[in-house]
Amino acid sequence: MSKKLQQIYSERVVKRPISLHIRPIYEFNSKAEVKKAIIDANPDLKLGSDKRGAIRLQPATKVKDKEEFTDKFLETLKDINLVIVDKIKPGPNAPSSKFDSYVVKSGGNEFVITLGGGANKGQSFEQEIMKSLVDYFEGEQEDDKPAIIEELEDALNVEFVGVDKGVSFTRAVKRPLTPKGANDRGYEIADLTLLDGDGDKYYISLKNKDGKTVSNGGASGMFDVRNDRVKFVNNERDGVGGELFDAAGASIKFIERGLTDYVNKEMSPAVLRDSKDVTGKADTDKLTKFIMSAFDYGYIYVKQKTSKSFEIADLDDEDKLREFIGDIESVSIKYPYYEDERKSRKHVSIAIETENGVYSFDVRNASGGIIPNQINLVRGKSKEDMKVAKASVTAIDKTSKTLADEITNL
Repeated sequence: MSKKLQQIYSERVVKRPISLHIRPIYEFNSKAEVKKAIIDANPDLKLGSDKRGAIRLQPATKVKDKEEFTDKFLETLKDINLVIVDKIKPGPNAPSSKFDSYVVKSGGNEFVITLGGGANKGQSFEQEIMKSLVDYFEGEQEDDKPAIIEELEDALNVEFVGVDKGVSFTRAVKRPLTPKGANDRGYEIADLTLLDGDGDKYYISLKNKDGKTVSNGGASGMFDVRNDRVKFVNNERDGVGGELFDAAGASIKFIERGLTDYVNKEMSPAVLRDSKDVTGKADTDKLTKFIMSAFDYGYIYVKQKTSKSFEIADLDDEDKLREFIGDIESVSIKYPYYEDERKSRKHVSIAIETENGVYSFDVRNASGGIIPNQINLVRGKSKEDMKVAKASVTAIDKTSKTLADEITNL
């Protein structure tokens, strides 16, 4: 540098240019890296079991609804620079048959994340009911007495004075199926607990109007695939699948053949496609005990019918539960089969009609796959509800005929 320039710089204070360091965006190369980044960034989220190749997330802490859980997830993605490129609705061919999934991108890599949690419709219904009852009993609700309290008090001939607020709607209550019958488990099953003037507790189990599933029982190990053939190996917990199939008079050969055809996409024989009446082969006493074990007893069953009406059944003891279910009148089975992608069935359904209602044990795959690993008990409409529906249809038919006659006579 020349002496002249040195003199100029020595006489002035020259600020050094600021050096800008741009932090590179980390590119995730594996699901393991994505999982670790999400959990490290947000301890309110936890990992579930991966299904159908997707990362599954669940809330680690209690959330009030699905929207809150989704918001936490979206904020976390921003924090770790994962970009959503697609949203996949639940479906038979989607990553989840029940929950929303998101395709996220990191550099040139894409990952699928399923939000397998948050409050479902049933939990939201329970929380809404709880809030309305707390508001009512604490005098914060100006409206009249909640319809559910009115109906419960009429049905049970009791006056309620309070509600126990110490209930967690995110707890998992397991009621394993068994041919041994029901147990007194009201405290565990209850979604809320009401109190009367004497301090007695009434355990209430709530079902929203869409809530048909009585129980979900894991049965992994029931079947195995050997050389592209499905075999019933009965290695599930307590061998419950074998006990149930035996009680229903089901054909293991039919089940194996239908599932094998589905796995190999081969045409099943016509005998598998129609429902089979097995009433004469079924052990109805054993099937009743299976149904009873799915319910258990020691509580009040409350099923929403409309926004302001409820089906109420006192299941306080074993005799009341048996009476609620009623004697079995018929049993039929639908076997799995394969015809084409549109006309096929990959689950076993044991349909049971009692004097009071209809039930179905659905032996299916909980993740949308083919090999069954779960047994669900689903309750349909009660006989009383079916009579009302039938009467309404008959009335409409009669009205239609009357109108037709009138038009003809014009």
